[in-house]
Amino acid sequence: MPDIARIIAVIENGTLSRAQLMTQYNNVVGHKGTTEKEKETLIAAIEKQLRVRFPKAATKIFGSRDATARDILSNIDSDILRDFDLSKNKLNNGVKTGKDVFTGKSFVHVNLSYKNSENVGVYFILNQETPTDELVAIVGRYKTGKEDPGEIERHIFGLDEKDRAVDTYRRFLAMVVDL
Repeated sequence: MPDIARIIAVIENGTLSRAQLMTQYNNVVGHKGTTEKEKETLIAAIEKQLRVRFPKAATKIFGSRDATARDILSNIDSDILRDFDLSKNKLNNGVKTGKDVFTGKSFVHVNLSYKNSENVGVYFILNQETPTDELVAIVGRYKTGKEDPGEIERHIFGLDEKDRAVDTYRRFLAMVVDL
C-alpha cells in the first residue's frame, strides 16, 4: 500500500462516508503488501473516524467502545484478587461502567473500586474523554462521610505507565482493605 501518510490524511480529514471507511478497512485487512505496523496504524485511523462519525458501524467491526479498557481492568482485577481479600468491600467488586459515560462527559469510563468500613476508598479508572483522546489510567484514594470527606490523593498515568498505575493501586489498596 503506497504512501501510508497520504491514506491516513484522507481517512482523518472526515470526508469519507461510512461505506468508504468500511471499504478502506477491508482493503487494509486484505492487502498483502502492507506491514503489520502499517496495518495497525491505518486500522486505528479508520476506527477513530468510525467511532466519532458512525458508532454503530464501529461497534460492529471493533466491538464495544470500552472493550479494551474492560479487558485491561479485568486482568488487573484478577491479579488483585490473588493478593487481596476484597470480601468486605462496601461497593460492588469487579469492572464497572462509570457515571461519566452516562452523563456524556467521557467516551469510555470503566473502573475498579473498593471502600472500607471507615468510608475510605480507592479507585482505578480507565478514562477516554472523546474517541480521539488517548485512554488514561486514574488512580486515587478518597474519603466519604461527615469527617474530612474528599479526595486524598489522585494520580493520572498514560497507558505506557500501566505498571506504575497498578503498583499505585496496590499500594492504596494495602492502606484501606479491611483485614
